[in-house]
Amino acid sequence: GSPNGTSGIGVFVTGFLAGTGTAGSINLSNNGGGQDVFLAHLNGSNGNFIWAKSFGGAGADQGRGVAVNGSRVYVGGVIKNSATFGSISLSHQADYDVFIAQLDINGNFLWAKSAGGTTSDFLLDLKVDASGNVFATGYFGGAATFGSTNLLASQAGAFITKLDAGGNFIYTKAGPNLKADDIAIDSSSRVHITGGLNGASATVDGIALTTGAFIWKVKD
Repeated sequence: GSPNGTSGIGVFVTGFLAGTGTAGSINLSNNGGGQDVFLAHLNGSNGNFIWAKSFGGAGADQGRGVAVNGSRVYVGGVIKNSATFGSISLSHQADYDVFIAQLDINGNFLWAKSAGGTTSDFLLDLKVDASGNVFATGYFGGAATFGSTNLLASQAGAFITKLDAGGNFIYTKAGPNLKADDIAIDSSSRVHITGGLNGASATVDGIALTTGAFIWKVKD
């Protein structure tokens, strides 16, 4: 799973649950798929579970990243079928799709979004800035839609997407032939992505890359 948190708020961890399970004394159910997303909030001082929940649909769903900003918790990952997050229903295009959701500090869903296309799309990391904007990166395998932005099959590779605190897509950019692993946000909300080439070469923002790992400072 992916832990994140601060000592004043506690620790948040996400991952996936195969079957049913328990988190301390909290029972977690499964929605009939091979895997469900789980998200848990633990006391930062003693490690006791404050709350924990599982959610998803009939497919193999996974939590891949969690971030916290004040009283808001952001979780991202993949769904492999239509899924339910609290009372919010998410549609599904094909194979794996990306999801991003916001919860309050008590674990209540405030919004949830899905994105993707007809091939496998994976969210691999997620961060939030001081204003509550959430940034996520990962991989898309073909034509994909993030909000009103359409990424082309010829651009397949890494993506970076930004949503505001209300769950509205602000932008989505493609890094063709890149495989992104991690994302970092600096104090000025500048976005940096790291990973490796998913082929012999790549060109990003007019810069040619030929081998090895990369660091991409994303232009607004």
